[in-house]
Amino acid sequence: GGVLFGASRFSAYQSRQPQAMASAAQQQEEQFARNISEAAIAAAQESGLSHEETERLVNFVYARRHAEEGITFYVSQRQGTLRGYVGPVDLSRDVARILRESRNPMPELKRMGYGAIVLRSPERESAAVSGQQAGPSAFEVGVTTQVAGPSRARGGRQAQAQVPWVAPAAARAAAPQMEFDTARLVDTQLSGRERRSIALTLSHLREGRFGAVHWHAHRDQLWSADLHGYASSRGRGAYRLMFSHLGGPRYRVEGVRNPHR
Repeated sequence: GGVLFGASRFSAYQSRQPQAMASAAQQQEEQFARNISEAAIAAAQESGLSHEETERLVNFVYARRHAEEGITFYVSQRQGTLRGYVGPVDLSRDVARILRESRNPMPELKRMGYGAIVLRSPERESAAVSGQQAGPSAFEVGVTTQVAGPSRARGGRQAQAQVPWVAPAAARAAAPQMEFDTARLVDTQLSGRERRSIALTLSHLREGRFGAVHWHAHRDQLWSADLHGYASSRGRGAYRLMFSHLGGPRYRVEGVRNPHR
């Protein structure tokens, strides 16, 4: 089946105060990340995506978003190949129709500004089995690549978000990628949804999307990042993944902090 995610057009705050604009941008960044993560977790649960596949889908969504436009994505499977399709908001539902009716939808979807990524295929699975080394752990992130190919999708769900301000890519690339010791999570009882939420939060941090998860230090010298989609209900306050700093880009995951306790 297909999973649809739509993001509404961004409406800028009218205040000219730099601090107010920064606060508004931060709120937009967190809201966008929350809705993207929750929709991706729903897609992963429905389509049986692995952590690595879910992370690559989210990275692909971020790579294709536009400053003044929203995002729509579909996840669909055909003949053993699972693909994600990402592009502008599909208000007319034309993309759903094209994916449903066309044997080769990509030429038309490309004209509409859509791209596709292969999340899973017999070829990818074969390469993974015969790979040179063991694959990434459940909390490591994969590399995003853009490819095109036919698929079909049925139905879907839609969510709304606003597209936030994004830090320049050059600034993100200049910083060393964060490294995480997740050994303390191995024996922790976590649901599939909770593990996917943790994996996406670590992916946001590795990609330098700190505003997406409200990355900040606490008085107890621990650091935290919000866990979007960790609990089935949004409720009051976000669950947080807590870290201790080991030096340089290295951090150790200490556990999950429940804001309701």
